[in-house]
Amino acid sequence: MEKRLKISDKSLLCSFKISELIAKKKNPHTIGEELILPACKEIVDVMFGKEAAEQISNIPLSNDTVHRRIITMSEDIVKNVNEILQKNKEFALQLDESTDVSGKSKLISFIRFVEWEKIEESKIHLSINQKTELKNIIYEHLLTLSRNLKSYFPSLPTTEIQWVVSLYGPCGEENIKNANLSSTEKEQLLEISSDTTLKSKFYMSENDSFWISLQNEYPEVSKKALQILLPFSTSYMCESAFSILEVTKTKKRSTLKDIESELRVSLSTIRPRIEDLCSIHQSQVSH
Repeated sequence: MEKRLKISDKSLLCSFKISELIAKKKNPHTIGEELILPACKEIVDVMFGKEAAEQISNIPLSNDTVHRRIITMSEDIVKNVNEILQKNKEFALQLDESTDVSGKSKLISFIRFVEWEKIEESKIHLSINQKTELKNIIYEHLLTLSRNLKSYFPSLPTTEIQWVVSLYGPCGEENIKNANLSSTEKEQLLEISSDTTLKSKFYMSENDSFWISLQNEYPEVSKKALQILLPFSTSYMCESAFSILEVTKTKKRSTLKDIESELRVSLSTIRPRIEDLCSIHQSQVSH
């Protein structure tokens, strides 16, 4: 009969946070129980005494526990992103395909969207077996999309969108003049450019944060700026993800399960809501 013990809220919180760090550092899950936990006990023993060190032993960090924590956090990230996209309909998508160390085809995708006062990026990942029809279906879909890409996203001369990143300074007036905007949008842009307070904010803020902060006061021009900023400018994210995939799923870890969850927790700028997960999670000591 399996013995189940209640653990403290702090121990459970530590278990989730350390598991997140393990995923982000692409370490084997065994490092929690084999290195991190003993190291923490030694540090606490030296700094605060044996009684405090004994409490560290209650943190569940077995291989299986870390694995479950990462899956739980990955599912929460997906749920969180879905909730955000229900409110924010505009997003940008980037995807690419490669193979992992076991020869299986992998399609890695990133999504960018506005959340609070900045643009966030989250990884969504789909495994595709080379023998399935799904790969061909996706390929045909992307091929069709590429043929119609120009009608969906017409190329814009850089002079027409330069105002987004260079609204003030010596080129500011020229950039506003060249802006491809409606009369209402241009009126709002002129008003923004003449506001000394907003000028200071423009130079002190990240570009996306500045335009997001104007959504209520200048909705039209803010929306246009974000439509320009939202798409991925390079394929760096996907290329970086494949490099991380090689580091995470090596020949020694070729049987690693749920690589999708591993990568999502590692790469997403949207963090799991760990405190909420702790409040609903069944607190058990792992075995």
